[in-house]
Amino acid sequence: MRIAALSPLPLILLITFSCGTVLTHDEMISCASSYSARMAFARENLSVFQMRGRVRMRDGNLLANGPFVLWGSMSDGLLRGDFYGPDGKPVLSIRIDYAGAMIYFPTDETAIYSYGGIPVGKGVLPVSDLIHLLRTGFPVALEQWQVMDGAAVVNERILWTFEASDACLEVILEPGDLFPREIHWDSGSTSITGSTYHDEFNAWPENWVLVTDGSGTEVSITRLVSPAEPWDELWDLNVPIDIDTLALSPVWQPAWEIQIR
Repeated sequence: MRIAALSPLPLILLITFSCGTVLTHDEMISCASSYSARMAFARENLSVFQMRGRVRMRDGNLLANGPFVLWGSMSDGLLRGDFYGPDGKPVLSIRIDYAGAMIYFPTDETAIYSYGGIPVGKGVLPVSDLIHLLRTGFPVALEQWQVMDGAAVVNERILWTFEASDACLEVILEPGDLFPREIHWDSGSTSITGSTYHDEFNAWPENWVLVTDGSGTEVSITRLVSPAEPWDELWDLNVPIDIDTLALSPVWQPAWEIQIR
């Protein structure tokens, strides 16, 4: 039986990773640098986008599975999305801009407005951060050098920490991963479990798992268009009922000192 010859580099890599070799601190920081470079490229080349997919939600014994469509524009600071139930009827609509987030549940006839952005734990994520999260897996839109200033090596992982009031939000990147493995806060977490089939600079996070207050939600993107062609009325959201306003919460901010350059 003939054994196919392997070139030295793949063989070395195979042996290295199979043995579970621990990376040095400098190698870990290099991984963070590569990620921050991809992040900067993605942000600079982001156009209006449309994503379609499915949401599978489990809340106790209740299981719901339905499609969604989401539009975003970083330059305009806009997100607009509609989520549907298994019967095709809308169950959730959102519109997020620089002022805040409108969240409308048509079947329940309830609506919530959150100043500043979408509530995440004890803080909020503004629209620019949300779009950045969808594109890069990183929850705060920062310059490449600012990302690197906050990268810490902890337990063979790369860690970024953010704060809002007395709460903490952490971003964990595993060496070799395109996107962070997990983002967690006081009352929940989200994980990126898959990416689109592109090269490392053009890939998007494709599969997400969100856990909050004991409920699990799986989000899978099945179609992504970027750049996409919007129309003026696309961003509108008509809410024909009274709207409850949430108490003002702080924006998640880096827990490390941002140097002035």
